[in-house]
Amino acid sequence: MMMVLDKKPNSDDSQLKVFFDGSCPLCSREIKFYRRLTGSINCHWIDANSMNADEMPSRFTREGLLNRFHVEHPTEGLLSGALAFGMLWREVFGWRWIYTIVKIPIVTLVCELVYRGFLPLRKRLKRKLVR
Repeated sequence: MMMVLDKKPNSDDSQLKVFFDGSCPLCSREIKFYRRLTGSINCHWIDANSMNADEMPSRFTREGLLNRFHVEHPTEGLLSGALAFGMLWREVFGWRWIYTIVKIPIVTLVCELVYRGFLPLRKRLKRKLVR
């Protein structure tokens, strides 16, 4: 299970880096919603489709970033899947408690299983929205 991917942030930037798939209509709608929230000022929004290879976090390909949701926190490092959503919600909604709960190993496991169950559905929804 790959969730905490890299404990060393790629820069000294104090903002949460949010990597998203700008070509996915579902993802774009969700990111548009988050960006309207006050807490979004704490985030640097990065469309993984428009990144240069040298801008990508270490050990990643564009495909790797597009296949799962990722965020990079200055102290927590690169997070993926359920932990990434927990961190995002902590920043944009101010729900510090959500990330604390999602980090509990059994909760992480359950949330990650739900997230992984959604991924095939995301691909189907993306195809339907593109039509």
